[in-house]
Amino acid sequence: MSTVRSRVVGIGVGVAMTASLVAVGTADLWVPAPGDRDPVLPTQRVSPSSMTLACAPGIGDPYDAGASLAPGSHWASRGTISSGAAPSLTAMATAGATGIPSTLVVAGQGGGELRGLATLPCTAPATEQWIAAGSTAVGEDLLLVLSNPSGVASQVSISSYGAAGPSEDSPQSVNVPAGQVVELVPATWFPDQDRPAFRISADGPGVSAWVQSSGLDGEVPTGVGAAPASAPGTDLVLPGVRAATSASVRLVVPGEDTAHVSLGVSGESGMEPLAGAENLEVEAGTPLDVDLTGVPDAPSTLVVTSDAPVVAMADMRTEGSTWPDSDQRFGARTLVVPSTATTAVDLPSLGDLQDLVKEQLGATVMRATTVSTPSGGTNVKARVVLSAPSGNAATVSLGTTGVDLPAGATMVVDLPTQAGSLSSDRAVHAAVVVDADTPTGPLGSVWPLGTTGISSLELAVDIAP
Repeated sequence: MSTVRSRVVGIGVGVAMTASLVAVGTADLWVPAPGDRDPVLPTQRVSPSSMTLACAPGIGDPYDAGASLAPGSHWASRGTISSGAAPSLTAMATAGATGIPSTLVVAGQGGGELRGLATLPCTAPATEQWIAAGSTAVGEDLLLVLSNPSGVASQVSISSYGAAGPSEDSPQSVNVPAGQVVELVPATWFPDQDRPAFRISADGPGVSAWVQSSGLDGEVPTGVGAAPASAPGTDLVLPGVRAATSASVRLVVPGEDTAHVSLGVSGESGMEPLAGAENLEVEAGTPLDVDLTGVPDAPSTLVVTSDAPVVAMADMRTEGSTWPDSDQRFGARTLVVPSTATTAVDLPSLGDLQDLVKEQLGATVMRATTVSTPSGGTNVKARVVLSAPSGNAATVSLGTTGVDLPAGATMVVDLPTQAGSLSSDRAVHAAVVVDADTPTGPLGSVWPLGTTGISSLELAVDIAP
């Protein structure tokens, strides 16, 4: 039996998978010449038999972190999501399947202090990832959620960044046991920060991370939003961004030098620069919030281009109905992160997604408001936002619908009524935008398609005697 030497290609940063790899050495593959000390080894391609993804547990209570939870509702195209301490998906390889398994956790509350909606993909645990959203200022609540679906503990180090740059305090260290979820409240070590960012470094198998942002304006809920952590990049694509009461994108440069960043908006007519954000200087380690005024009402795509790796997360805030006997209004917030380019991804039916959203918005409220307000969700709509790369057009198949996507353009298509898949002749970025009505006003969320941390289902291995 030959040995498999670890040379992995075609896999995105932070892949966590259980793979059964069997390679048989034969003379046809390589015959060592006499005296060879460092032979050139052939490469064989194999596919993993399964992969383990971590899934968000739901909406947590920031006043009772780690103890109170409104569990999310799950959907997966292949495999079954466990409901243990650390929800996870073990997706098995399926004969004839070409796309990466698609997964979704719908989390939310139709009323109460944590009123909001989030649609979150399960993600591959990573050893390096970033959060750039929320606030630890008075009136705001921020949770960092770390999940370790593996059988080995992971030690996690969290570095904090704010208006003054990197925190001078030592990074926070936390152990995430095997098969467990840990919720952290950053305000306990990094308070009074209007635009914080966090670098999450882990050893061993790594962890999956999510952020939950919520707040109260006095007694009035300003909404809850949640999103997975993301990785830095020089070309980041955030489909699903649209006009709101207020909207911004937070940029963070992980390196040591200032980055020159430009923001563009992709719509049906192609790419246009975002006015006032064509050439931004972003200092290393100092988060910058950029106003997104000028983004269209219809869902579009925010494109972030930089000469150095940068982290980007968008935050959209909207208003609902008025608070009883007051001029104040209920708030809602949606967090948007970069999507993973894909050529094939499975999708639920519109009916399945509607059922998940209604289940969450109709569930028992975890934290009631001081004035009794109703909850529930109706009129759930879902649309798929498709964005082609700037240099190439794409032909996309979505169920029985075909879409010719011009280079650099974004188009919006209704989610099909039947479960199926999205496929494209070129890698495209995509997200599902979900809207729902509640008694206190509309809620929205963005589900980035593609599995964060995975870009391929193939491994390249060297075969040695």
